[in-house]
Amino acid sequence: MKLLNDYQGQIFELQVCQSQLTRAAELVSKFPDLNFILNHAGFPLSGEEKRVQWLEGINAVAQNENAYVKISALGMWEGGWSGVDKITGTIEDTLLAFGPNRSMFASNLPIDKEVTGDAVGIFDDFYRAAKGKLKLKMQDIEALFFHNASILYKLHCKHGDNLRDNNAPEVWGGYGVLDDKNNR
Repeated sequence: MKLLNDYQGQIFELQVCQSQLTRAAELVSKFPDLNFILNHAGFPLSGEEKRVQWLEGINAVAQNENAYVKISALGMWEGGWSGVDKITGTIEDTLLAFGPNRSMFASNLPIDKEVTGDAVGIFDDFYRAAKGKLKLKMQDIEALFFHNASILYKLHCKHGDNLRDNNAPEVWGGYGVLDDKNNR
């Protein structure tokens, strides 16, 4: 644990399951100068009791301003990805805890491809949930898909700041550019 003090300003990728989230929140609070990214939204599982445990845990982690979350691998443990309707509630609860400025959509490649058969479709479902179901503002959608990751990981992206830019490349294998005209 003392070694973590040597990594101030760096990123600690935190992979814990929902039963470990409350203890993880305690760890995160002890190192406020280290950025923690909770992978796979803390592995939410279905069932009322498990959901309550996950909600309590994810809210405990989110209390720490140095905690961020990757929304990914939803359904990985319970029969695979089952579409936008199944994931929207988890995305909404995660955003309520962390907000759109400390959250990001991510993949779990290559495992996503094995579980779903279509890793690209996962990002389409993220977009459908964010834009269509949750009615998020484009600024928040861009933060979830691009801005937050580029800031946290200090990425220097070639195509600027705006995914709606006409010069931006098509994303995810030609499935389309994220823009206000694309109401998928």
